[in-house]
Amino acid sequence: VRAKAVIVNASPAVLAFEEIAFSPALPDAHFSAFFDLPMGMLTKLPVEVSATRLGLQPFDDLLIERLARHDIYFLCFPFDLDLMVGFVGGDFAWEMSAAGEAAGIDFVVDRLCGIFGGDVRKHVGRAMMTNWGGERFVRGAYAAARPGRSE
Repeated sequence: VRAKAVIVNASPAVLAFEEIAFSPALPDAHFSAFFDLPMGMLTKLPVEVSATRLGLQPFDDLLIERLARHDIYFLCFPFDLDLMVGFVGGDFAWEMSAAGEAAGIDFVVDRLCGIFGGDVRKHVGRAMMTNWGGERFVRGAYAAARPGRSE
């Protein structure tokens, strides 16, 4: 495509790793700016939980913290749906992305069983995991400027 000007909307990681080719090439200063906007990670793990509400109300917040272990936050039964949405972030989200969807789902179900008992397992139906880190043309969930580099 030839044009006098374009607006490119892409993640900084995609630009930094030159997944999009520009002609003429972008100035080196642009690449420094891309690397000063590293991609962060947030992984969502929606899980169908039916025939029980586990004593929770729609839109309850549940944070499962374990000292020196991986934390997970749940949005519980939004709009009274048979759904709990787990969220993990940071380094652990990157690790989970690398481990794969099956490992992520196992982690979620194990954490729920750890709080509510093993009986929860029979109420769990469909589940999935987002994988923004594994998407070649995204490479993360969000970008934030490094401290002191947002000018």
